[in-house]
Amino acid sequence: MIEIKIPEDKKLAASIGKALIEWASDEVVPVAVEEKPEVVVKEEAPVEVVEEEKPKVPQLDANGVMFNEDYCMPELVKSGPRKGFWKAKKGLSNAEFKEWYDEKNPNFVPEPESLFDEEESNDERLKKAFATPNNPDPLLPPVGSEPPQEEAAPSNAAQLFAWISEKQASGFLENDAVNKAYKSTGINVPMMFPPNTEEEIQRNVNRIFEILKGELKDV
Repeated sequence: MIEIKIPEDKKLAASIGKALIEWASDEVVPVAVEEKPEVVVKEEAPVEVVEEEKPKVPQLDANGVMFNEDYCMPELVKSGPRKGFWKAKKGLSNAEFKEWYDEKNPNFVPEPESLFDEEESNDERLKKAFATPNNPDPLLPPVGSEPPQEEAAPSNAAQLFAWISEKQASGFLENDAVNKAYKSTGINVPMMFPPNTEEEIQRNVNRIFEILKGELKDV
């Protein structure tokens, strides 16, 4: 409590009293309080992660063979004789892949050698495979036709194989040259047999023959 002493001087006391009354009657000025802005926390929408769409694996190759992850890669050969066919799975031997592929390939034609006894000679096998009533010996020209001139193109695969065997036995032709001819042209043995047309067979036989003629050696 504040104790105020009134002086004995009446005029001074009156002045002090008046000042106290005026002071008590003054309005109290409130102190302005600065308001802080309200902080609004905005929730961000979750970011949607879009995964890249993986390229679709084709289900069939050019031969109509269904994809099988146990035997082949999920991609096709892009060039060469096997363009459009499945790639063999890594770690799988060529023999295992070929056995599976040939079994699933609707266009697969067994090589002629697999149809005969091992004891038969090549000539006997060829005669049995290509003999017809009008041409019992396919290694010879058809009856009534003019004899072919020397090194004339064979008229069928049987004559081509016989010519190759003869040149190899005589030392004029190496086996590597034969393999290179097949590889460079993309022609394989089934392509020189039905169900291919006669024109296609003759064209394939001629291509192999012309290449091998240029590979003959002088002995």
